[in-house]
Amino acid sequence: MIYIILLFSLFTLISILILFQIYRFSTYHKYFLVMSPFLLIYGFLIGYLLFYFNFSQYFIWYIAIIIYFLSINYSKQSRLRELAILTCNEDQKEILDKSTSNTLKFYLLSSVIYVAVFIVSFMYFYNS
Repeated sequence: MIYIILLFSLFTLISILILFQIYRFSTYHKYFLVMSPFLLIYGFLIGYLLFYFNFSQYFIWYIAIIIYFLSINYSKQSRLRELAILTCNEDQKEILDKSTSNTLKFYLLSSVIYVAVFIVSFMYFYNS
């Protein structure tokens, strides 16, 4: 039992690290459309691998952990946005506000896409 939990923890950690590397590009409006297919494929792949490695009993745990880490990262991004706006001069404030606002929107959109594709793909493999 502990062996399976350790494998699941390792799987989750590696999948989160790779996901955040994809997010480095998908949260910027310049690269969002280019990275969206990678995000879709990655969500599909993780759904398949969760089923393939027989971690089906940890499906809800995986969703909870992913949403937890995505939420933490989102709140960190929000705090950095507020700090950056406070420290910049008036000329750059409007541009910085728009840019960071778009980054947060793309972060939320990327998160919804990833979680939705992951859930759909896992359910597809689980029920087939």
